[in-house]
Amino acid sequence: MALIIIGRGSVQQEECDVMGHMNVRHYVARAADALDWLMLEAGLPPSRQRLAVMDQHLRFLREMSPGTPFTILGGVIATGAERLRTVIEIRNSATDAPAATLVTDLGLWGAPLPELPGAEALVVAMPPHAGPRGLGFDPPPALPDRDAARAMGLNEGYRGAIRPHECDTDGVMRPDVIIARIWDGVPNLRNRGTGLGIKEEGMGSAALEYRVAQLRPLRAGQLLTVCSGLKALGEKTTTWTHLVHDGETGAVVAAAEAVGIAFDLKARKAVAIPAERRTALEALLVPGLGLSRAGRSGRVGPGISLHSARPFGISMQRMSGAGGGGSGVAPHPARPERAVAASRPCILRMRGSSGAARSSCGRGPLRSPRTAGWRSPCPPPTKAPAGPAAGQGGDTP
Repeated sequence: MALIIIGRGSVQQEECDVMGHMNVRHYVARAADALDWLMLEAGLPPSRQRLAVMDQHLRFLREMSPGTPFTILGGVIATGAERLRTVIEIRNSATDAPAATLVTDLGLWGAPLPELPGAEALVVAMPPHAGPRGLGFDPPPALPDRDAARAMGLNEGYRGAIRPHECDTDGVMRPDVIIARIWDGVPNLRNRGTGLGIKEEGMGSAALEYRVAQLRPLRAGQLLTVCSGLKALGEKTTTWTHLVHDGETGAVVAAAEAVGIAFDLKARKAVAIPAERRTALEALLVPGLGLSRAGRSGRVGPGISLHSARPFGISMQRMSGAGGGGSGVAPHPARPERAVAASRPCILRMRGSSGAARSSCGRGPLRSPRTAGWRSPCPPPTKAPAGPAAGQGGDTP
């Protein structure tokens, strides 16, 4: 099954930020609209019920400036008792080049998934240029409340409230608003002590990857703070962790991580972080910060973590391939006698929390994913080619 078209449009001027390209929050907002169309195909029209975004990974491949036409394609990666994992690809309609991908876990707060009779027909392989590269997608560990975060050395960048127009028809805050709150606080972190704004300095930062985990539904009038800390610092890149806390209780209600690059606004390219800014950033490094558990990187395919799948009982999943622009299944060139078997998807069936699994291609049972030696009896897919040149999705952290 190939990705299907679930959205079309063009980048509006108001969707772009001071960097001159479409901001991260608007990728999320456009994707949310497109997901409603995907769910309509799956048998759940928004007029009946709308699934919530529980966890989301974004990867940015190319810039989209004002006026850029785009097409949104999507499909289902896996279904479980409580969550549905989807993939979206936003492509530049003029060049047909992918600009961004989003892998999203959908679900209902405190309830199992409703019936989705059309979901299995929408199952696709993970596109080779989608899914996490520098960030994990495991369920986050226990995260610190606001007082503990401050004690760790995280800095507050935002303090405000959720406005009524930022909520959906059910009164719950839209997923793009978390990104908006984080981005709103970014200048309080990155330009602190310089006396300059982004335009005056001529240097910004652009996102390569984002991961946003929603931990509970948020509603209009709720007070929020965002505390941030630097997880890693490279020659050109920064990796930030952001914790969103309830203003009244101090409990963590959402969390995000972002990988970004230093970005020259005139040359429109990545550059090394200037020495004076690097010195300021080093003071923001927080040891041990992050949303992924260390040492837990087992994966079924690119961007699909066994550990992120297990809590919601993945019942079907295609092994990732590398052909057809990310759709379809990779052949097994080293094993031509298996060409027929390779022409159909390899479905990984997980049985609840027991860890037992069996491949659908008839090559026998799988060893438990809980063992270090877990492997599939199926021949491996061809190696995915390197993705397109990195692009930008807005200011980061």
